[in-house]
Amino acid sequence: MDTGAVRAYDCMSHWLPHKVMQYLVVRELRKYQPEGTVLDIGCGPGQLAIFLGKRLPGLKILGLDVNADMIAAARKHGLDTSVGNIDFYLGDVHLLPFEDDSIDLVVSTFSLHHWQNAAVALREISRVLKPGGRMLLVDLRRDCRRWFYYAMKFIQQFLAPADTRRTNGAVGSIYASYTPGELSGLLASVPFGSARIEAAPGWMLAQAQKVS
Repeated sequence: MDTGAVRAYDCMSHWLPHKVMQYLVVRELRKYQPEGTVLDIGCGPGQLAIFLGKRLPGLKILGLDVNADMIAAARKHGLDTSVGNIDFYLGDVHLLPFEDDSIDLVVSTFSLHHWQNAAVALREISRVLKPGGRMLLVDLRRDCRRWFYYAMKFIQQFLAPADTRRTNGAVGSIYASYTPGELSGLLASVPFGSARIEAAPGWMLAQAQKVS
């Protein structure tokens, strides 16, 4: 991803749909009465990690992204907001730089469709989760409702930054995403004790727990 696309994504991460998703993630995490360490995979410019750090101050938040410019932006935002319970790491979801059984919760929003090998990535997530640890994953769905597709196309064409239009970022992400059925099959191939998917008109939320 070039620096222009990074700046465009950083800009769009402040938009209302991303803010709504942040509240959704916090709401779901609070159901678990979370403790310990949360890893945000594909953290981008760090907005979700910072949001979690502010609203769940008792947790240690780790943000990870494969793009160095994204991590630089995330670290800058972290310093600007003075949230002290966050660290950002450059790394690949296919080979996570964390020890086995070391993470209490993993979250990832709108990153799954970028993973080159989702099955390998999900096995890595299972590896680093502690026994009983949970994963919360949000992504677009390729079989989204027609109105959602056209809404995304309108946003990309008329509202999004020029670099998002140039890279076909919004619409391209829909085409690259999975269906709920495909994601269910992927989760079934990973050693999670339980997993479920909630499908909305344009996105899906998957939750899984590692066997205790």
